[in-house]
Amino acid sequence: MKTSSEKLKLRKLQSALSSYIESSTSSFSKLIHEPVHQHFSKLVDAEISKIEFLIPEILEDVFAVYIRCEGDLRIGMMFFLPETESKNLAARLLKKPQKNLTELGKSSIAELGSIMTGSFLTALSNETGLHIQASVAGSSIDTLRSLMQPSVSYIAKKSERVIVGISELKTSDIILYFIVMLDPHEIKKILAKAGS
Repeated sequence: MKTSSEKLKLRKLQSALSSYIESSTSSFSKLIHEPVHQHFSKLVDAEISKIEFLIPEILEDVFAVYIRCEGDLRIGMMFFLPETESKNLAARLLKKPQKNLTELGKSSIAELGSIMTGSFLTALSNETGLHIQASVAGSSIDTLRSLMQPSVSYIAKKSERVIVGISELKTSDIILYFIVMLDPHEIKKILAKAGS
């Protein structure tokens, strides 16, 4: 059971992360020439062994873009959508219909992930003064749990716990999920530097 102080910290963290994700949402919107609405659906602190209870229930494989960030703060980020819907996003980005998800389509979604990560990190750095560098984006098709496990293990290697924030970015016909993963011991860096 979390104390009221811990709950307050998580609420403040959710507010901060939501504002950084909003910067990513703006970049996404410009690329597809359509409003994108963000819904921050969940922020949880849990043991890594319980990760399957934290993530959206998507029965089919997903196409995911994953990025690790290091520096003053270690963060894992993942953007994903069901594989069957990924061709719709690729079509929007490439401005031409896609019968199947091609290598060019995959590259366009990975590039979107990189741009959104850059927007997120710029917003975080501008508010907190923390310096963070992102890895090159990787992408894959698999179950969501399989794709998340390496990032969760990377983030939680010191504490065996992870904070996972999940946001839905909605267009007229696409829902792109944005997951942020943090070590619980590092959230004080965001809260302190953000003046929370």
